[in-house]
Amino acid sequence: MLRISNNVSIYVCLEAMDMRRAINGLSVLVVERFSGAITSGDLYVFFNKKRDLVKILFWHVNGFVLCQKRLERHKFVLPAQKRLAELVEADVLTKINAVQLEGLLVGLDFMLMKDFKNISYTELV
Repeated sequence: MLRISNNVSIYVCLEAMDMRRAINGLSVLVVERFSGAITSGDLYVFFNKKRDLVKILFWHVNGFVLCQKRLERHKFVLPAQKRLAELVEADVLTKINAVQLEGLLVGLDFMLMKDFKNISYTELV
């Protein structure tokens, strides 16, 4: 699994992408369409139309990394169609956290997942 540092942002493109695009096509898309700083180390997540394939693009030290996962019998869960239409209207990219990315990659609804709050105890009972 990917190790994601706290200062890295993760962006999910909610619009279906042509998965014939590889590193060059996806990186141009990020720069031109989403105004992303492609060499910042941020992760960009893309789905295909059938939602059985996901690609993650990011810059690592001296080059691009493109990860891909294909589900054999299931589909990745995106927000409900009505909610998805609202999100796409507002912004095609949605920012998520590392916990949500983990859920997304195993097929859970990442929009329902949240980070656990840190608990600080002064004493144990």
